[in-house]
Amino acid sequence: MKKTLLITVIVSITVIACKKSSSTGSVAGTPKTGSSSNYFGEFMAAEGTLDSASNTYQQILCLATFYKYPDSVITDAGTVKGAGSQLFQLFGSGSPYLYVAYGTFSQSKIPWSASGSPTVTALNYTCTKTLPTKPVPTSSLTVNRSAGYTFTCTGTDADSIEFKVDDGNFSAVKRLKGNATTCTFSASELSTLSAGNSNDSYIGVVGTNYETATINGKKYLFQSARTHLKYKITIL
Repeated sequence: MKKTLLITVIVSITVIACKKSSSTGSVAGTPKTGSSSNYFGEFMAAEGTLDSASNTYQQILCLATFYKYPDSVITDAGTVKGAGSQLFQLFGSGSPYLYVAYGTFSQSKIPWSASGSPTVTALNYTCTKTLPTKPVPTSSLTVNRSAGYTFTCTGTDADSIEFKVDDGNFSAVKRLKGNATTCTFSASELSTLSAGNSNDSYIGVVGTNYETATINGKKYLFQSARTHLKYKITIL
């Protein structure tokens, strides 16, 4: 459960969002992701902390997706590595590459590589931007839907920051500029959430840095993120 939660909140800001969400707010200059983004590949390295009053877990995630143009379908790229670890395709050939482990990254600037395939030229690239400072939620673990919710966190030096309230099935999400430390959700924005305090409910915040690079004449997007979740919240 805990591993799934961390993967879900991180991946929700990339190309394979796992849950229904009501998402509002945008950040000027934030890259568009997914098969319509015109990137030949997208890379996400994320380091996260998931905690409750009694337990704390740290995990890392590397995710890479490659596209074949002009049809924009997901394609293979040979052996893919992120931060020195080999990624494996989620659903076999023609699907994204993923690596998940407990711990933290040893590098602040994440290196990536792909050995190549008939549709993807081999590449080696080390991010120029570092992983951002990890934002930490500081607001109440009780969310009153009818009253709205003010989500606060510590500061980060990320390009953008995403705030998320999740009941285990549905979520409310907002993405703001990276210097934001407060995000307000209205009653209507929280209306899809269900009351309760399931083990899968949480508040989470993700700070992300973005950069693009043209490699062998093709444009790629690289994202470096840090996230912090607090789970088993109470939703009224």
